Amino acid sequence: MELLKRLGADHVINYKEDDQWGVTARNFTPDKRGVDHVLQAGGPGTMPQSLEAVRLEGIIHVIGAINYLDQTEPPDSVTTTDLIVHMCIVRGFVVGSRRQMEDMARFVEANDIHPIIDKRVFAFKEAKEGFEYLRQQRHIGKVVVTVD
Repeated sequence: MELLKRLGADHVINYKEDDQWGVTARNFTPDKRGVDHVLQAGGPGTMPQSLEAVRLEGIIHVIGAINYLDQTEPPDSVTTTDLIVHMCIVRGFVVGSRRQMEDMARFVEANDIHPIIDKRVFAFKEAKEGFEYLRQQRHIGKVVVTVD
């Protein structure tokens, strides 16, 4: 949490410690209208709170699919009606094209952006352990597997 504040976050919420993090996020906004964008990286089960956090006509960006592929995770308890009532956009994405990656790399370099790398780095022979670490959401930032 301190890392995120050092990086410039005004408010930080740990969704694992605050079951009502969507309401907490909404309460941080002017007139409690909700946030413009939710970066939904928490996996299945966190979508209801994303809906609590987002403003009308806001955008929920569903990042990645690792946890959505895990059959042991509870399904989202969100219906089409929930999406209509919240009048928000839900946009999912995983890996982009080569051109998108090159565009992003240029943007990152031009804007002096430094990605956050988790404190644990896994050797190639530990890749399975690294994947499990990622799946369990124990990381902060990117998980790195080195190839020697």
